[in-house]
Amino acid sequence: MVGWLLCAALSVAAGDLSIGFVSHYPLIREQDDLVAQTGANVMTVRAPWAVVEPRPGEFDFGLLDEQLAWAEAQDVKLVLLLEGGPAHAAGVGWLINELRAADQMQADATGAPQPDPSFFSATYREYLQRFIARTAAAVRAHPLGRRVVGYNNGCEYWYPLNRSYGREDRVAFRAAMRARAGDLDALAQRWGATLGSWDEVAPPVVFGRGVNAQPQGWFAPPSEACDLSFADTRATPIRVEPGQRYRFALTVDQPAGPVAELWAQVAWVGARDDQIVGRANGAQATGPGRVEVVVEAEAPVGAERAWLHLKLAGPGAVTIRRASFTDAAGRELAPNPGLDPAAGGWQVTTWSAGEPAAVTTEWAAPGAVALAYAP
Repeated sequence: MVGWLLCAALSVAAGDLSIGFVSHYPLIREQDDLVAQTGANVMTVRAPWAVVEPRPGEFDFGLLDEQLAWAEAQDVKLVLLLEGGPAHAAGVGWLINELRAADQMQADATGAPQPDPSFFSATYREYLQRFIARTAAAVRAHPLGRRVVGYNNGCEYWYPLNRSYGREDRVAFRAAMRARAGDLDALAQRWGATLGSWDEVAPPVVFGRGVNAQPQGWFAPPSEACDLSFADTRATPIRVEPGQRYRFALTVDQPAGPVAELWAQVAWVGARDDQIVGRANGAQATGPGRVEVVVEAEAPVGAERAWLHLKLAGPGAVTIRRASFTDAAGRELAPNPGLDPAAGGWQVTTWSAGEPAAVTTEWAAPGAVALAYAP
């Protein structure tokens, strides 16, 4: 409520009530409806797909009738939010059941299915077009339809999965590569690879995390779910100075298998253990072979110490060979960069994953810290 009141207040203060706009007014009626007090004259209201089409081909516009009657009584215009984007479509049960059966859902970099339909699903697009067309037709035919002055397609792209590797996505990627390269031999030459058929053409895994650094496909993961932490102990803190630059670098090997993602973090700590004054993160998707994960950052004001972490996000297995933390002059500040289990200074910690039996660690020799998560 505070948000829409603020929007209205800004409009009133500007002296131009014609541009008053309140987004997502909840339409919860009290004895005195507060909309008239805001001075705004345009509201956004929702047309949830799951409500409008509760069963395939069966439409119920009772909510629209209610919204238009309210708009007429309040003398306001409406922008109709057509909630048909992938994130909203995930709540349309009959649609999702059909798309799952047809393998037309999104998938993360490991192939794990996700709750949203693929952008490239022909079935999803067909049903989406029908939902939008039928809803717009209902507005046009409604005696109060003049109250609707605009539409919002509702395709919010907020959810964590920045990239998708589902079946339909892979098919679309191959089609794009065929159009770009012309034939398989030309594509193989561009890629510097040997390709026997188009079935071998797969989208590269560029990055394993999505929006706001969330693991792909995980919604609000608790404590970075399914991660492992490789951290220094609090008994051996690494001292830092605010304003100075530091470099945290890890050398990691990955065997053949699912692509893992490594997330390196420097937590800047103040005088108390619970005083985190800042964090610096770096992420690296891995493949078979060796990679280096690096975080370079300046210690913020109030920082006195650094805690260093390497987390394994999602299914996969890696072996950490070296962990180095240096200042701008290249001086090594972290004890035991060669990771000798007998030398101390580092420890392996299993973070809350919800599936502790799926997490395994082994550190029996220098430069060989093995971490694995196999749900």
